[in-house]
Amino acid sequence: MSFNNFIPVATATELQKDLTEAWVFAANTNRNYEGLVKKAGDSVRILNVGKPTLTTATDGKTPDVPALEDVSGSAQTMPILHTVSFNFGVPDIDKAQSEANGELSAYMQETKDELASVMDAYIASLAIDENVEQLIQTSAVTKSNILDFLDAALLKLLDNKVSRGTKVTVTAPPWFNMILKKAYVELDTNNSDILKNGVIGKYNSMNIQESLNVYNNGTYDCIQVKTDRAIAFANPLMHMEPYRAITAGTNGKFEDAVAGYALYDAKVVRPKEIITLQVKAA
Repeated sequence: MSFNNFIPVATATELQKDLTEAWVFAANTNRNYEGLVKKAGDSVRILNVGKPTLTTATDGKTPDVPALEDVSGSAQTMPILHTVSFNFGVPDIDKAQSEANGELSAYMQETKDELASVMDAYIASLAIDENVEQLIQTSAVTKSNILDFLDAALLKLLDNKVSRGTKVTVTAPPWFNMILKKAYVELDTNNSDILKNGVIGKYNSMNIQESLNVYNNGTYDCIQVKTDRAIAFANPLMHMEPYRAITAGTNGKFEDAVAGYALYDAKVVRPKEIITLQVKAA
């Protein structure tokens, strides 16, 4: 048994890359800032640039330059504080890595799925962030009211100056999407190009996603309806190391093992571009 040929940096990089295929909530976030983070405890500064005021004229003349306007906007700080760790045994890392059946890949696949779920669940919990507007459907969601409720959420975003051409994503639990399919028969359920990262179709220009990680506050499932700019997310580091371990139990034995952690964090940075639907099933 050995791990002489195991390259932790390469394996960690591949694992981090594979996470992007497993994320649902994280797939629709702003990740532009994670390259600035080197270690746990670092912070990134996120600037929200304001929109300039436009001056129009109809006299056919070259316009005068309008007064100088400050559109620098406001800045927010997002500390990167969350870590999720793992530590598991592999009978023989080198052998598992070289075998055609991909034994090591199977270990990494399970690890990836669990990491993705933890990160998604955290982003899902931001649905009840104090800055996020809540729309509460007190009665149970039904085939007759579900489309009106989704339309109301989109209208809120449009009222908040989110343009019609901006990508908007609804991330809902399976039961909600089952009712939606019955109400909206044109919902795309075929193998089209959009069917990835949990996306199951479109309604009223919104991408409809499905996830088991939708946050529940004890009474309602809290469904995020948001643009990709609403939440900033960073997963800048995946660290992994092999070592020799002794298995637990009275008949412990030596075996190879892999330990590591992922660094991540998320924050609502554009609260005007996210609406939470609080809903419950019949």
